[in-house]
Amino acid sequence: MKKILAFFAIAITTSLLFAVEVNINVGGKNEKFDVPIDVANLVNKNKSQIEDALRQHNVSKSDIDKAVTELNKVYDDILDEFGTLTPVTDVENGLNNFSKDLAPAISNTQLMQNVWAEAWLGKLVPGFHLGAGIDLGASQMKITALKDTAKALGFDEVSDLPDSFAFPTVAGDVRLGGILLPFDIGASFMTLDSSRINSLNEVIDPVKFDFFTLGFDFRWAILEGKTWQPKFSVGGGYVFTKGGVGISSDEANANLNFKNHTAYLQAQLSKKLLFFIPYIGAKVAYTKSEVNWSATAQWDSIFDGDAGELKKLEDWKILPAEFSGGYDGWKIIPQVYGGFALDFAILNLTFGVGWDFVDRLASAAVNVRLAW
Repeated sequence: MKKILAFFAIAITTSLLFAVEVNINVGGKNEKFDVPIDVANLVNKNKSQIEDALRQHNVSKSDIDKAVTELNKVYDDILDEFGTLTPVTDVENGLNNFSKDLAPAISNTQLMQNVWAEAWLGKLVPGFHLGAGIDLGASQMKITALKDTAKALGFDEVSDLPDSFAFPTVAGDVRLGGILLPFDIGASFMTLDSSRINSLNEVIDPVKFDFFTLGFDFRWAILEGKTWQPKFSVGGGYVFTKGGVGISSDEANANLNFKNHTAYLQAQLSKKLLFFIPYIGAKVAYTKSEVNWSATAQWDSIFDGDAGELKKLEDWKILPAEFSGGYDGWKIIPQVYGGFALDFAILNLTFGVGWDFVDRLASAAVNVRLAW
């Protein structure tokens, strides 16, 4: 008896998930249609656009009834095929959530660039203090929301991707000692396109991204490191980043474009012991992120059903073939960082790690520089 009751409970729950009544004005009359909850949410949100499209295509109630019958038939099999009852809604929610996950990952990659082990480089007069080199870094980025989006769009291959991966960066930097006064200034620049790096492209396929960063900072030495004294500096900087992340196939694609402004204050302590330089520091960053995304989906190809009827639903905007959205917000990120450098005459190798307390994201960097 319990098994019979459980069966009916599941059947009733499933039917409630699939059959949701919506009202649409067709030919001047308010008509009712039973559609999946996934589609009902879209209809209620975009009703005016749908009704405009129905008028433009001179659609009758019987036309919609026929197409909706095919739609409900498709959704009967959708849970097994896509692992969700709401693939269209998942696309929108997934991209909006990934936009929020992307913002802190970008900020953390910015904060690990142009980090020098010595808290202060030195003065140009007397002496000459200048350095330049390459930063190889990575910051943890959560991609669960992007995977959910890809699954809803029919990308089966994303199931094997991890829930997060190390977002890589390659940047050039330069730092110049202060003139007479105990300060130094630095700048960094980076551009990266994953589609041009075969080894990376193979790991994250079908995801692709590009990245551009430009930043500068200023440090003032509170302790200059005389005799046995450590070096201690305070300062601040600014970094601008823009780029994009995309995923595509013959049937669907999703693209995100982002801009990120990060201004930060920092404090750092270091001590040189022969050629070994340990260091530790902290940064507090104010970051402003803007992410815009767009997606297209050929549901008539993605869903296994009568392509002709499903294509009509796309034309009538009931099943939207184009989406867009985004995220625009700011946050404060406290980060601690530290590591060590090996200083061999003019060759400097720096190894560092960082931790974002708010988003609980780890970052790391290796820097190879020539410095005087």
